[in-house]
Amino acid sequence: MALLRGIVKSSECFLRNPSVALQKGWNFELSYSAKKAVNIPPAPKKPLTAYMIFCKDNRKELLKQNPTLTSTEQIKKLAAQWNCLSLDMKEPYENKARESTVLYGEAHKRYYENLTEEQRQEIALEKAEKKEARRLLKLKKALKEAGVPKSPIPAYALFVQSQAKDKNIKDASEFIKAAAEKWKTLSDDEKKKFEEQAHKDKIRFNNEMEKWKKKLVAEGKDELLHRYEDLKGKGKTLDIEEVSKRVRAKKEVAKVELHEDIFESPNDVMTRVKKIFKSCFGI
Repeated sequence: MALLRGIVKSSECFLRNPSVALQKGWNFELSYSAKKAVNIPPAPKKPLTAYMIFCKDNRKELLKQNPTLTSTEQIKKLAAQWNCLSLDMKEPYENKARESTVLYGEAHKRYYENLTEEQRQEIALEKAEKKEARRLLKLKKALKEAGVPKSPIPAYALFVQSQAKDKNIKDASEFIKAAAEKWKTLSDDEKKKFEEQAHKDKIRFNNEMEKWKKKLVAEGKDELLHRYEDLKGKGKTLDIEEVSKRVRAKKEVAKVELHEDIFESPNDVMTRVKKIFKSCFGI
């Protein structure tokens, strides 16, 4: 079903604007993936914690003694060993972790100083994307647990589903293009059955949504309902695949507002970007 949803989404995009889809890099199997305009050099790796250094140093010996242990079992045994260590026995690992943190700080400072302003902006935007994605994932999980009704299926999506049924799709891009072209050639009468199904599904959704909202209010979950309505009211989607596109749609706005400033640290960049994204998205 996940693949089919991706195919339907990509097919809808192709149907709306096939020339742009072919020229701008549509990923037919999943979703549109915006190419990064700025190349970002790899950042220094974050330092390991004292516990992680301990695990790294002792894992080989553990596997030598217990070669059949699964990854989960290894983690449990190493955690138990770590918890049994005295403070004095942990001290060498703590010292290594502190030294690594200092070295990381120096390396990160050099790394950041060598970035261009455009690269700094790109990094800040990527962080904003991840933050928004995490926020939506959390909301999506909460809504799912609260039993939010499934969104109505549009007529075109129903048509694509009917085309994909009982077919072994080997080339998703070819299937999408063929489905889009076939949809265009359908007469109004041929499209009518899908439109009627979509209309019925929309009625189903509206009825379920009305009951669901009343249920949330009765359970005292008004805040969750407000968050959902606020999200939909701003035209946003709960689909995480769309987050990157929506965030980067505001990239030019951010670049204009950020252009005149000279940044001295990553915190300066993030502070400015947070203000811009708050004005753009209300987040």
